[in-house]
Amino acid sequence: MTRFAPAVWGLVFASAALAADGPVPKWEPLYLGVDGSPLNASTPRPLVGYAVRIDLRADGLSFLATPPASDPARPKAETIGLKTTSFLAKNKLQVAINAAPYSPVLATEGQPQDVQGLHVSHGRRVSDWHNTFPALLITKENRA
Repeated sequence: MTRFAPAVWGLVFASAALAADGPVPKWEPLYLGVDGSPLNASTPRPLVGYAVRIDLRADGLSFLATPPASDPARPKAETIGLKTTSFLAKNKLQVAINAAPYSPVLATEGQPQDVQGLHVSHGRRVSDWHNTFPALLITKENRA
């Protein structure tokens, strides 16, 4: 059985649902052009998360998608999996999100991962489009 990791869109949709059915998210500035808000819900099941909203016009803003695997010993690996917190620290980023479903979901970092759907990093296609999964692509000019 294939399992998929949650996508960032889940946080965005959860934020919209919380605003409609519960308290309005309290956005607080985190960095230039980046605001964050905690998410908490009890129904339909407990949910704790964090949403970010990003002003794509903010000066100095750039994005990094997980790069392709470059290990010759793993020619079929699209990427090498890292926990979101490890990706954040390794790349010295201010914000990191788990933004695409992938398989298999493993507890161990450093393992080959197959991104489910279109994934592009530094202009290089890492994974092909899939009609079941949406893709969020951001250009070098920060246009979504």
